[in-house]
Amino acid sequence: MKKKILRLTVMILLVVQLFSISVFATENEDLPVITLQETRTNSEIENLESIYERLFPDEYHYIKEYQENGVREMDIDKIEMLFYGTKELDDKSYDLIVMNNGQIFTNISEVISDIAITRASSTKTGNFTVGDLGHYNTFTITYTINTSGYDKINSCDNVTGSGFYLYPTNKSVKWTEDANGPAHYGYNNVSMNYDGSGVLYDIGVAVGNDKAKGISQISTGADMWLWAFLYAFFF
Repeated sequence: MKKKILRLTVMILLVVQLFSISVFATENEDLPVITLQETRTNSEIENLESIYERLFPDEYHYIKEYQENGVREMDIDKIEMLFYGTKELDDKSYDLIVMNNGQIFTNISEVISDIAITRASSTKTGNFTVGDLGHYNTFTITYTINTSGYDKINSCDNVTGSGFYLYPTNKSVKWTEDANGPAHYGYNNVSMNYDGSGVLYDIGVAVGNDKAKGISQISTGADMWLWAFLYAFFF
């Protein structure tokens, strides 16, 4: 009898917790929920495709394959990065990340060129768009590059776009870079689907090694930002 009461109590607590999370996620104005009500239009996708075909001619076939076939089912511990590259065009930096399950990411960052390496520190605000060709979110981040010490994120001023469902419970923030990795502002284990099904992703912005980069990857667990630091800042 006591065990039945205990199980019933636990179930009630779980229901209350899930209801509270749902209400908190939809009512908290400071932590917005972004949904898939809109994605890039066909003309926007075609324009982005033409840019990536120009910048990454040898790897462009990965983009077409992703558009046609989507991603393949694989064990998470077997998913690896096949290619990471970044090119600049018209004051923007275009990243292409290709995974061995067919997933591609097309991250776009504003190129802020007036951060002088001769200064001890410099604070800037930039827009960082992460996701794939159709699904994306843009983070407006104010950050400080400290050439003689650790960099930091001062604030996330806005999140726009409609690529992923972003709930407050998935938010992950580390304001200051340290020896273990960069500062970051983002969301872990988010989905492109309203019910949270399918592939889960980690997205956001990382600041470290005197650089700021948009990050998007397939979720790999608690060490995601350390892994992101390795590919985003040392290639």
